[in-house]
Amino acid sequence: MEITYYLKFVFKGIDQPIVYEVTKGESDRVVALIPTPPEQRFVRFIEFETVIGRLVNVNPFYILLCQALFDMGVIVPENGDAEDAGIDDERAVFRVDGMEDPLVYEDVDLEEIGLVAQFLQDPEPGQGRFVSFRDEDGETNLLKVDDIILMESGNYNLDEEEDD
Repeated sequence: MEITYYLKFVFKGIDQPIVYEVTKGESDRVVALIPTPPEQRFVRFIEFETVIGRLVNVNPFYILLCQALFDMGVIVPENGDAEDAGIDDERAVFRVDGMEDPLVYEDVDLEEIGLVAQFLQDPEPGQGRFVSFRDEDGETNLLKVDDIILMESGNYNLDEEEDD
């Protein structure tokens, strides 16, 4: 019997829980990182990969609850990966504190989003710093790092994996 693993998050500033289907290894790793003090975590945002290959960067400061769930049947989550299953890899979604709706960008440069993720994972980016990237129209977007709750995107590490 196949076991399916999920990470379910309840975030400060987001009304509904967000659920991602992940591997057992990713679930165990994220669950171990969340309670780790920031100075021992060595990253500011926690990154994990979903089973469909999307990367999610979560700001632990906004996590109110994280549940490592599993089931032995087939249940499709109501949000998270379920709604993204047919989404193009160049789609990026940001949840930002103080904004009711997510910011959704349909055609972003994965290399640029990878640079944003590197900056998010910097353990000491400094207060009031911003990340920037260009959207599908070539317009520059600046987001305040301290207020980003999560970033979900296509896998910007694919080129690195192919080189290995």
